[in-house]
Amino acid sequence: EYYSIGISHEKIEDKFNFLIASPEKALCDKIVFTKKLHLNNIQSMQKFLFEDLRIDLHHIKSLNFSIIEDCISLNFKQKELILLLETLKKTT
Repeated sequence: EYYSIGISHEKIEDKFNFLIASPEKALCDKIVFTKKLHLNNIQSMQKFLFEDLRIDLHHIKSLNFSIIEDCISLNFKQKELILLLETLKKTT
């Protein structure tokens, strides 16, 4: 069930079909599947997002937070994903 959140089916020229994650799901996946990632406060999350991943601040305003909330509801690294959501909301 987690896999299908934030995934869309795309087609190019009626020849190529593929699945692609939304930016929100890609962020959640990065946090969920990165081992030994220590994010325990807003400062560490900001460092991870803006220094390590080099996310531009202006892109945050266009994110769909409901996708992150859906990921949180499935309990995969819930604490870290809640921190992600809080950090993004505080940054916008």
